[in-house]
Amino acid sequence: MDAVKIDAIERYRAVNDAAATPEFRLPAHAFRMPFERSRELSVSKPESKTRNPEKGYVALLGWSLNAIEAVDRFDRRYLVVAPDWAEDYCKEHGIPYVPWNFERLNDRSMEIAETLKEKGVDVAIPLFEETVEWAGAINSVLLDNPRLFGQSLLLRDKALMKRRAQLGGIRVGIFEEAHERDDVIRFLKRVNQTLLKLDGDPNDPIHLKAFDKAGSLGHRVIRTPDEVDTIPDEEFPVLMESHLDGWEFAVEAWIHNGKIRFLNISEYVTLGYSVFVPATPELERYRPEITRQIEKLIKTFDIEFGFVHPEYYGGVLQPHSDRGGALPRGRGGGPRPPRRVVGGMLMAGMGLMQRLLGQGRFEPIHVVADVSAASEANREEIPVEQVVALLRERVYGAMTCLATLAVLVRYTAPETSPWSRVLDVAVATGGLWAASLLADWVAHLGAHHSAPRGRAALRMLQASGQIVEAAVLPLLILVAAAVGLLSLSTAMWIAMWILVVELGVIALFAVRMAQLRWWQKLFTIAGLVGVGVLVVGIKILGH
Repeated sequence: MDAVKIDAIERYRAVNDAAATPEFRLPAHAFRMPFERSRELSVSKPESKTRNPEKGYVALLGWSLNAIEAVDRFDRRYLVVAPDWAEDYCKEHGIPYVPWNFERLNDRSMEIAETLKEKGVDVAIPLFEETVEWAGAINSVLLDNPRLFGQSLLLRDKALMKRRAQLGGIRVGIFEEAHERDDVIRFLKRVNQTLLKLDGDPNDPIHLKAFDKAGSLGHRVIRTPDEVDTIPDEEFPVLMESHLDGWEFAVEAWIHNGKIRFLNISEYVTLGYSVFVPATPELERYRPEITRQIEKLIKTFDIEFGFVHPEYYGGVLQPHSDRGGALPRGRGGGPRPPRRVVGGMLMAGMGLMQRLLGQGRFEPIHVVADVSAASEANREEIPVEQVVALLRERVYGAMTCLATLAVLVRYTAPETSPWSRVLDVAVATGGLWAASLLADWVAHLGAHHSAPRGRAALRMLQASGQIVEAAVLPLLILVAAAVGLLSLSTAMWIAMWILVVELGVIALFAVRMAQLRWWQKLFTIAGLVGVGVLVVGIKILGH
């Protein structure tokens, strides 16, 4: 780890320690504020513009040196509205400053709007989610537009925001409000019933989010009713949303006079954690359609000016041609936990604008670790539990067949019929397969209080069928001996070595994507193959 990262981590820890003191009792983003107080302004004298007295002031609500440095490079006069602790720093560096406690909500709250209006402020800019309502209230006074305050409240309430999106024709997932744990359990069951889930199918998860917190703060993923008991009482009420996989990207757009003045597209990839990168050429092809969707969003939410950061979870899109292209049918994308929500002039951000287009459905693309492969071909995702079951039964089948052959070799004489050995292996394998299938069936019956049906039954057959598949090649070798192509003794030894190799292939498949060092992967493969070699070795020594 380089020195820069170490220094950043140490400063982050120091800030968190300081945040525990009364001096730093601030909103959710406040740990950034005291951290930046100790940094010097980086704007040089030539960079600092001469202020135009004919232009009014802008007010920055909150504390961010980056924002102060940015506005200092413009010719607009500005004020910084921040808590009392910023006063000394502002005086030292000549920053125009108005003290205000954003955590205080009472009858004097209108004072800040009147104060800024008297100082000639044209517009208030929120720097953090927690100051969005303040900006809405202040701007409703400064611009003589009472709707701005209601709009700021709308954009801070995820449930209201989604309902407004629906009224505007923007596709969103299933969502409801929960006031207690029973509401969450009921919603989880209804969502999976809507998705036609059968007994034994893994539940599609649902997302729980705080109504007015930024980004992923207060976010939970619930997959089973048992997980609902872990939700503290103080987190209610919450917003519940359905989960749909899809191609994940975000859009940053600057809006002025209701028109898009700048639009950037970022694509999310997973590198151990979610990060966003510049849009790939595949995604940039859809810029015209994405622009149309942002225009729909602007119209739906009556946005005149500001910065928006909606996140989209669409599928594979067909770029519109000049003649107007059609969109393919497929399976749709949907919401995932938001990574971040960016503050703006009037609008602090809009998370989770699901399903980019209202036409058709789209085939999902799963985000992958490699940036260059972020738009790889569509593929169905197999539940992890099913993969575990498939590998477990395959190893079990191979080991059992190997042990069966090792025992049969001891009792095989030149006059032994090869067909009898084929029958022996087939009966042993068939019995093991039936026992495994019956065990899964009984376990499902006991856990779910109903017999497995549909996809659950199919997955049971797939898992237990690995036992039979493990014995296919050895049986073919024994059949070759039965028709006279090989001697029985040679065929049985070949069959055993095939199973040893099969164990190695299974181990290689199991560890190739595991988060293990190379020597750990090699040790795992060698261990599983070693068990098979040990069985064969014992038979060679005893032969």
